Amino acid sequence: PHEAFGGTIATDAQALTLLFYTYENITASVISRSGDTITLTFAAPHPFNDQTLVGVAGITGLTPDPNGNRLITVVDTTNIEFDVSGLSGTEGGTVVVGAPFLQDDVVNAVYGSCLFSDPSSNNEEYIIIATNSVAKAIRLSDGSSSDIAYPSGLSISEPVEMIQAFNYVFIFREGLTTFEWEGDFTGSPAFALVANGDYAVNAYLDSTNNTNIANGIVTVSETAHGLSVGQKIVVIDKDGTNLVEDQEYTVATVPNANSFTFFAALEDATNNKVVYSRRLPVAVGFTHMPAPPWAVYHQRRLWMPFKYLSTGSSGSPTIVDRDIADEIIASDIFDQDTYDQLVNQFRIASGGADYVVALQPFAEDNLVVFNRNTIHIVAGTTNVAEAQVRELTREVGCVARKSVVQVGNQIFFLSDNGVYSIDFGDLYNLRGASVPLSESIDPIIKRINTDAAENAVAIYHNNRYYIAVPLDDSTENNAVLVYNFINQGWESVDTVAA
Repeated sequence: PHEAFGGTIATDAQALTLLFYTYENITASVISRSGDTITLTFAAPHPFNDQTLVGVAGITGLTPDPNGNRLITVVDTTNIEFDVSGLSGTEGGTVVVGAPFLQDDVVNAVYGSCLFSDPSSNNEEYIIIATNSVAKAIRLSDGSSSDIAYPSGLSISEPVEMIQAFNYVFIFREGLTTFEWEGDFTGSPAFALVANGDYAVNAYLDSTNNTNIANGIVTVSETAHGLSVGQKIVVIDKDGTNLVEDQEYTVATVPNANSFTFFAALEDATNNKVVYSRRLPVAVGFTHMPAPPWAVYHQRRLWMPFKYLSTGSSGSPTIVDRDIADEIIASDIFDQDTYDQLVNQFRIASGGADYVVALQPFAEDNLVVFNRNTIHIVAGTTNVAEAQVRELTREVGCVARKSVVQVGNQIFFLSDNGVYSIDFGDLYNLRGASVPLSESIDPIIKRINTDAAENAVAIYHNNRYYIAVPLDDSTENNAVLVYNFINQGWESVDTVAA
């Protein structure tokens, strides 16, 4: 059902367009081929749109296999066609066409997804889908898919969160070691486990003839050096170079697992045995990524809840629940493997029982922290050593992490009192001064099932804020509330039948 709250704007544009259409399966009555072009004919008008992706199954007698996700051209109301390069054979079979699908006999569930922009191409974007057995990279330009394997012997059986940061794709698994993929499609692409177990702080790099300097670029060859861009190293013994002993240098590039570079305006040198060391931990020391349920990317760092610790052996770590729900921690700059428990850790305390629900990068170098019952801001995140945590209000908090959406200088989120919209100025004037944006539809807001409200999900699209919520006794989102920015009002509530 669709309940309108106000007038809509007359437009030919669709309010919501998915990256693919969820067509119902229909069977073609005739299949024909001309060269590399396959034409499918239907007995009745088909529902397909021109230049959209469909799933094709049931074609026989042709090589290469034309079945799969195909980008179609609509010929007319009863005919569609698509191209497959190099076709040969005689076409046949009972052909079924419908929504795109994942072609893998061992795929039976999807647990997460994210967008991915290929760092080696300015034009290619993908959706990375985490299934139970393998990740699928769906290229948006043509709908083709590639498999990205999980670490050997591992699979996914629970919902996960995924993001792209540092040109990596991360799959966060709460209480388990995160997967990471470096974004390279060559060879056999595969996820690996992020660095885990005890943090190795006394690593020395001292292979024979490991250092060459040319045109101010220092290239170091060290097998399995374990360094990332942005990490610091210290020169312990400069050998025959003009490097400065006891000085820190910053890793500039990591061409592969066995080499890295940094910059130093020095004379050229070749085949020197320079001894390097990673910096030592400060006070309580460094830790690897603490098995977070999710993270956000802000100011060249990953920020995440600090609920767990990873200790023990790499590859089979011991992950311990800290039983602390109101702390966050940030990685080092451009380094997903290093977390300073003294400098980069923040307690978002409110003086009562509270916990972190969401993090939202905001204006300048501020990070807004939504607790369940309070809202805070971490100010000055460019230099985390000097960052400060300030409480903004304890009169409102956030119910659902995925309800938080930033639109321009405004942040929208779902609280116990309804949907709020705040801008940067409001962040400092929330106490007793703000009225929920959803006040006009408060009777519907009061129908939200508080026991399942954490499942609410929101997006911004086409000048509208869409938020899916569970109404009445539903434990799953069964209604979508739509706020129209142009009308400055709630436009409709769309409910989904059981």
